[in-house]
Amino acid sequence: MNRFTQVEACGTTRITSCSSRQYNRQGAGIDALVRGSSTRFFSSQDLDWNGVCLEFHDAAPTERSEASSADHFITLFTNHRARGESEISPGRFAPYSHSPGAICVLPAGWIPACRPVTHTKMIICSIDPSLVSELSAESDLPHKTEFSRRRNLRDSSLGNLITLLADEARSGSTSGRLYVELLTRALALRFLGLASDTRDFKLVRRNKLPTFALSRVLERMELEAAEDLDLHTLARESGYSKSQFLRMFRASMGCSPHQWLIQLRIERAKQMLRRGSIPLIEIAAACGFSSHAHLSTSFRKAVGVAPNQYRRVPDLFL
Repeated sequence: MNRFTQVEACGTTRITSCSSRQYNRQGAGIDALVRGSSTRFFSSQDLDWNGVCLEFHDAAPTERSEASSADHFITLFTNHRARGESEISPGRFAPYSHSPGAICVLPAGWIPACRPVTHTKMIICSIDPSLVSELSAESDLPHKTEFSRRRNLRDSSLGNLITLLADEARSGSTSGRLYVELLTRALALRFLGLASDTRDFKLVRRNKLPTFALSRVLERMELEAAEDLDLHTLARESGYSKSQFLRMFRASMGCSPHQWLIQLRIERAKQMLRRGSIPLIEIAAACGFSSHAHLSTSFRKAVGVAPNQYRRVPDLFL
């Protein structure tokens, strides 16, 4: 079972909790791309994400008319080969075949008609063009308003980003706003490079944050480690734009703000575990984890053992 099959398999186990249903969709965004009979297994629509919406669909083999959308799209095909015909010019169709792991990039504007002959199982990401424009202004690429379609791509970085966002959507966004914002911006940046036909463009040089700005940010993160911090708050604390802040923070600390925040929470959890028999659910809440399970998963990943094992012999893991 490959990773893209796993995304689907995990999603189907949550059908009842995700209220999967059969429906017909018409309208903007992902509605315009799906535009026909489809079963939605999970969605980020109710998670208050900014810049990106993500849904996992099993679209029925029904002819779909042309449409248009103000959003950009990236689709990741997850399981089984999707086959059919797609309109390439008025009245002219060409066959397509997308195997699991294939990615298509579709800029805002015209969405061609298609005639699928198989079910199409895919993760759809719609991207707000204003986010792409913001990132474009901060890259070394010339500013662009028109982008190219790309079909049947194999891009492991992009596939991993989509899979991580899908996992986060399916979990109800347990990792917090900062984590989602970092993935969202990375996804939009990848779209920018691929749709601009410039896959390996360079961002502006990564300078470090000035010492006084870094100190303010780190102090804010320390004081509010248990809060659901967002990128806007931290960037404002630094005095730089969000993209500048992300680059400069990584250059200064060697990791992303979210990774640093998790380290702070883990250290706080360690201190509480060493004090005695505080219930794990209380430690999770006090340290900013969304649940006991979230604490356990993050702690094991960072420390190598479960919290209860650490509690018994903390001196072995200093």
